[in-house]
Amino acid sequence: LDELQAAILRIKIKHLDKWNEARRKNAQLYNSLFKGFGLDSRLGTPIERQGCKHVYNIYNIRTKNRDGLKDYLASKQVATAVYYPIPLHLQKVYGSLGHKNGDFPNSERASVEVLALPIFPELREDEIRFVAGSISDFLK
Repeated sequence: LDELQAAILRIKIKHLDKWNEARRKNAQLYNSLFKGFGLDSRLGTPIERQGCKHVYNIYNIRTKNRDGLKDYLASKQVATAVYYPIPLHLQKVYGSLGHKNGDFPNSERASVEVLALPIFPELREDEIRFVAGSISDFLK
């Protein structure tokens, strides 16, 4: 961490709680909309365990047709991300460990099902409604 980054972070950290709460509010709206659209059984959403407080720096959903949904949302000008398209155990850097496809089926399944939606603190309610509605349209 150099001096310039430290100076910027010193200013930004004052806003961290407010930004975390804004993302939590955005996540709650996504969850409510997905439930209202009846997508509970077709879409995996983040789980917040009792006694824990998720900050939702990433809001991942899971769906069987992740790539189709990603393309559909892109056509609607909705930016999404896939953070781990290759499971860690299959990445070249870990090749010396000798793992093969099938060794970690849960991470392999996640690598083709998980999609990150917009969740940044400044995201407006109408934008979240548009994203959720677009997902509902695609899945139905």
